[in-house]
Amino acid sequence: SADHATVDQLCKVSFGHCVSTLAAQLGLDARQLLARFYLELETIPKSQQAPFPGVLELCRAAIKAGGANFVLTHRQRSDLAALLEANHLTQLFSDSVAGDDGFPRKPDPTGLLDLVRRNALDPAQALVIGDRELDIVAAHRAGVRACLYGTNPCAEPPDFAAIHF
Repeated sequence: SADHATVDQLCKVSFGHCVSTLAAQLGLDARQLLARFYLELETIPKSQQAPFPGVLELCRAAIKAGGANFVLTHRQRSDLAALLEANHLTQLFSDSVAGDDGFPRKPDPTGLLDLVRRNALDPAQALVIGDRELDIVAAHRAGVRACLYGTNPCAEPPDFAAIHF
């Protein structure tokens, strides 16, 4: 067992960092810990895995202003689709890159660059909003401005920061 605050802080760096750190601290096998996590996650209904407050309104505002929304996630595509559907968000996103699409994980910018290319986006007109440093680094490596959401530590200076969507 580990307290929620510790897990939260470790996940703010990355999920992989959390798993490897906890496994080392608690004398557990990292692969078994990861497998157990995913088993537990499956018990939580997707409708209870809601987006951050304000995301729905922000996505609608972007579309109303003539923009579009995209997702770049490490989650598997089927999980992403179920999550968007359960939270009534599917129609707000034009395209996505998921964890099983074959791209390297963030902070590598390859998946983001593919979204930019496929959708003929102007990187100077795009904005990545992420809650971890790896999101900010990926955006900058792709030549896109980045907004850090929340209060997670971030050595890579974001172009913008917000604590509320």
